[in-house]
Amino acid sequence: MIGEEKDKVKGDKKDDKKENKKDNKIVMINSFKGGAGKTTAALCRCMSEYKGDTYQNIYYVDLDILGTGVEYVLSLEKQKVYYNDLDDRKNSTLQEKVQKINLEGKNHFFAAILNPVSRRKESYSGQDRLRSCPDVERGIFQSKVKKLLNQILNGKGKNLIVLDCAPGISYTEECILADIYAMRNNDKKSVEVEEIYVTTPDASHIRKTAESLNEYAAYLKKKNRTVTILINDLFDCEGMSQREREEGEEAYFLFKKQNVIREIESIFHIPSLKIFYLPYNENLLKKSIIKNEAKLINRPDDYDVWPTKAEVEKEDVGEEEAERVEAQKEEIEKAEKGELQEEEAGKAEGEKAEAGKVEAQEEEIEKAEAEKVEAEQAKAGKTEAKQAEAEKVETQKAEIEKAEAGQEKVEKVEAEKAEAGQEKMENAKKEKEIKKDEH
Repeated sequence: MIGEEKDKVKGDKKDDKKENKKDNKIVMINSFKGGAGKTTAALCRCMSEYKGDTYQNIYYVDLDILGTGVEYVLSLEKQKVYYNDLDDRKNSTLQEKVQKINLEGKNHFFAAILNPVSRRKESYSGQDRLRSCPDVERGIFQSKVKKLLNQILNGKGKNLIVLDCAPGISYTEECILADIYAMRNNDKKSVEVEEIYVTTPDASHIRKTAESLNEYAAYLKKKNRTVTILINDLFDCEGMSQREREEGEEAYFLFKKQNVIREIESIFHIPSLKIFYLPYNENLLKKSIIKNEAKLINRPDDYDVWPTKAEVEKEDVGEEEAERVEAQKEEIEKAEKGELQEEEAGKAEGEKAEAGKVEAQEEEIEKAEAEKVEAEQAKAGKTEAKQAEAEKVETQKAEIEKAEAGQEKVEKVEAEKAEAGQEKMENAKKEKEIKKDEH
């Protein structure tokens, strides 16, 4: 009985320890192609936590030796000491290696950036010698990062550290990740680790990310690492699709967030996976365009857009559970496919009905046009008949006038003839009387 109670107490303590949230978190943000918005995502994560109550100290750490351009976003001053300096003989303090970004609020925001000279080709201290020994250079950089992280974790308060890495997982990033997970496994450090990879909705970007991470699937499972995929909608895909639908485009751009997420689930073969979706932010875009740019210190609220809830949260499960989940997924896809087929059939019926309606309208138009032509022809025929009748009347009138003119001429001739006969008779009578007188 006592033994059972002891076991129960041990079990309760173990569960409590598991449930207790750790004081510190290290968030590694990376991508497998440039232009994914990795640095913007890192700053968004910093600002969302800065506005929250979980961590008192927020640290942005630039690990991108290729250059992030973060100095154009943050209001930074020239430092005397940088965390990656090779000749740090004075063993500089954390306060010397980071800059505090003065923002309104109860929490503190710091930035640790690389020495700008280290990105150039000219010499600074022993940099030229190290270039001939890249393994030594990487080893020193790794030790500098580890030292900075330990200085932060050994400080007071709860700390969030956001690492902005160079694109891809190089040997240097792998070594730094190994150090971070070693800190996670050290209970004294009280560190939680979050591994985030940023991708846009671009097909090649998503597939490149999947291909790169799937190669590490077995290793990720072995090391108990949970991967988070952040879909960064830099192109406003949702907005474009909605606008074209509203404008009534026949072949409009189709984009559905859930379809993209399901596609990512199907091509990523990672044991533990979380998927977040960061929507398009017009304010961030406008204020990053030249001649319109504004520093983060003047617009921190624009960066407070980190998604609070994962779209997908898949934990590593046994083979039987995985098969069951996969079977459910297939059933859902099958059902969705059936719904899609029904939708397509309904669309086809609608198109057919619409075509019939258009055909009927065309027939009505043709009928109306035929009636119009017929009416015009009838009108034209009526006009022609009327004109023929008028011409006939005119002809008859002309004939009558002609006949009357002929009769008048005949009468005139007869009258003249009668008159001439009468005159002749009178002349003959006169001649007869003259002859009689003469006798």
